[in-house]
Amino acid sequence: MSTTTAMPKRHRARWTSTELNNLHNEYEMKELTVQEIAAIHGRTDYAIMSKLQSEGLIDSSWVNARGWVFPSLEQSISLQPAIDDDDGEASECEEQDDPNDEDYVPEEEDDQDDEDEDQDEEHEFDPYNMQQKVTFIEQQIANIYSFLQKNFPKQNVMASST
Repeated sequence: MSTTTAMPKRHRARWTSTELNNLHNEYEMKELTVQEIAAIHGRTDYAIMSKLQSEGLIDSSWVNARGWVFPSLEQSISLQPAIDDDDGEASECEEQDDPNDEDYVPEEEDDQDDEDEDQDEEHEFDPYNMQQKVTFIEQQIANIYSFLQKNFPKQNVMASST
């Protein structure tokens, strides 16, 4: 069971100069709370907080914002829907995983990709490791040499010009 929450009507919309003037007036003169301003403007509480911060009306910690209470850990956990896959039904992601999609990856290959990522992390380039730098340069020279041999086969690439 998934619950969808409707986005505010002005979600991700640009702030107009009139809307900014109203924001200043509502926060400073009328002393409305963040939640009240969000309802008036059709935006989320976080959007209002971010704009108040960027306009210099509150500090970057958001602590001094009128009507703002940081959600506690228990509240944020209780707001997240619980995942229950014990009922035997396919999850929403599995239902949307169409083999005809261009980005479809079978589960077996998907697990293999995770293993490849782990191996890649083990062999990450360390800019302070001299041996890795030398190996990298040797590989680049070999690539250039092979490129030149393929594209200019009649000329001796490594011949000296003395």
